[in-house]
Amino acid sequence: VMYGDLASPSVAIELLADQDVIVHLAQSSYPLKSEVNLVNSTIENIVPTLNLLEAAKTSGRKLHFIFVSSGGTIYGEKTSRQPIV
Repeated sequence: VMYGDLASPSVAIELLADQDVIVHLAQSSYPLKSEVNLVNSTIENIVPTLNLLEAAKTSGRKLHFIFVSSGGTIYGEKTSRQPIV
């Protein structure tokens, strides 16, 4: 078990040291509230994710990255039966 803050690039690098698959589930806010304070939401959510992606890129290994998201909050309400691409 490893504990750390992905806001630190060195923590992200250490976390990925012996991993092959990353399942990204971390989020500190939800979309409706994230627009209220964009700067805070960016610092708490986007920066750590970018640190994780950068650590994966610079690791020199082929890592599988799975990012879990709720499609309805990103794409809005579905108005037809067509799949969202």
